[in-house]
Amino acid sequence: MAPALEGGRLELTLGGTTYSVRGQQVGEARILVLHDISERTRMERALRDQVAFTQALVDVAQAALRQRGLPALGRAIVERLMALFAAQEGVLLAESGGKAEVLYSTCSLPEELPRPNLLERALEEGGPLGVEALTPQDCALAGALGLESALVVPFRAEGFRGALLLGYRKGRRFSERLPSRLGQVATLLALVLEKGRFLALLEAEEDRLKALLENSQDVVYVLDQEGRVRFVSPSVRGLLGYEPEGHKEAPVHALDFVHPEDRPKAEALLRELLSRPGHTLTGEFRVLHKDGTPIPMEAWGRNLLQDPRVGGVVVDLRDLRPRLEADRVKGEFIAAVSHELRTPLAVIMGLAELLKEEPLSPSAQESVDLILESAFRLKTMVDNLLDTSRLEAGRFEISKRPVSLKPLLMDLARSFQGVARLSGVAFQVEVEEALLEADPERLVQVVGNLLSNAFKFTPPGGRVGLRAKRLGENLVLEVQDTGPGISQEELPRLFQRYARANNARTRGVSGTGLGLFISKHIVEAHGGRIEVESEEGKGSLFRVILPLYGPHPSG
Repeated sequence: MAPALEGGRLELTLGGTTYSVRGQQVGEARILVLHDISERTRMERALRDQVAFTQALVDVAQAALRQRGLPALGRAIVERLMALFAAQEGVLLAESGGKAEVLYSTCSLPEELPRPNLLERALEEGGPLGVEALTPQDCALAGALGLESALVVPFRAEGFRGALLLGYRKGRRFSERLPSRLGQVATLLALVLEKGRFLALLEAEEDRLKALLENSQDVVYVLDQEGRVRFVSPSVRGLLGYEPEGHKEAPVHALDFVHPEDRPKAEALLRELLSRPGHTLTGEFRVLHKDGTPIPMEAWGRNLLQDPRVGGVVVDLRDLRPRLEADRVKGEFIAAVSHELRTPLAVIMGLAELLKEEPLSPSAQESVDLILESAFRLKTMVDNLLDTSRLEAGRFEISKRPVSLKPLLMDLARSFQGVARLSGVAFQVEVEEALLEADPERLVQVVGNLLSNAFKFTPPGGRVGLRAKRLGENLVLEVQDTGPGISQEELPRLFQRYARANNARTRGVSGTGLGLFISKHIVEAHGGRIEVESEEGKGSLFRVILPLYGPHPSG
């Protein structure tokens, strides 16, 4: 007590109680003051134990995650937790999709665990178990494994669950602090095994990707910012004849393999890729085979220099020869078939026109209108197919001459009157007189395409309008409908070849997706432009703006 009597402070345990002792001198007397700090001391000790236990769990997690593969990870977990809880046996079970799998066990177990067993019981109850005196009613294998006591920790993670059993060959008594610690173990098991399963899936995906690259018909390159090859997929051997490891022997610049005439295009693509990280760009150019043969290729490039997983510009090359040959054969076939269809179509339309001049009953007149409308649609489709072939072959032409607009469009509008009656759609025509230089057949083809689409999509009771007027030095043609409209996402690709809006596919509306593609080329060949305004549920407005006296085509 001397330090306390001198004014110091000490801690003293008497009869199981811990005291904080302080001394104070009052006159000739010296007073000792004792404060009971047993609870505080107990809490400090418990906190130190908890910190040590938590650090031990962190060490277990770090050691486990250093392993490759779930079996090795399971073994590391079981062995370290056995040491932490002083157990003699350990079993780690995981269950996914109703199928249970023993990830690791220190003892020999049958393929199917007999019942009753503590692992299934813990999974059913969803909480840790501490059985101090095991009986066959608790665990059918307890006797065979020589276990007297056991701890079982169930855990749950995303997509799977499982349980850890720690067994003791001598009976054990478990402390009151054990349930909270087992809860921490459950959290650790869930996190570590979830990450382990994720890493295993990632490794499997990497192996799958490697196999795909080895067997792909495309060639994948990874280039640095100077265009030097840093990786090339093994498929380069079959397609271009080069060894995939050749770039490791000496520096190789990717552009050296591009045909000299196409090299400026490839250089421009690489420059643009370097200036636009994260964007995907495409291009077409010829790449030289090892034997010098130029092979037409389509390239997709993406700048992933800032992505630590790649650290380069990824370029995917695809051989265009099969597609070009298929396009050639398809074009020849379409051109031949379309040409053969034109003669019978001309006969059908001519005879239908003659029939219209005969005195017919209303029902017969309606049938003739239907024949003409159907023949006109078929002729438009054939013309579109032929024009697509001409565009692909570079033989698309227009023949401009002075055209009186009103009679041309009024004749076209009359051919759609029957369609309007049959479909129950109001058809409004407002055409001003105007004289312009244009190809009359092509102009009818454009407006016919727009009207055909409008009537196809406008439901009964709706309206279709055709308007034409002069505006300064331009002619403005408009076709408007009250159909379902087109989403903003689809508008940018509406005039591409074979493009069709989603509402056309979902409603089962027939079509080739060529009408607007051809119309755009015809309008642009006249020096004009075509626009669309549309909103889902509010119909569409297509607008064609043509110069009254535009430049004549050169060829």
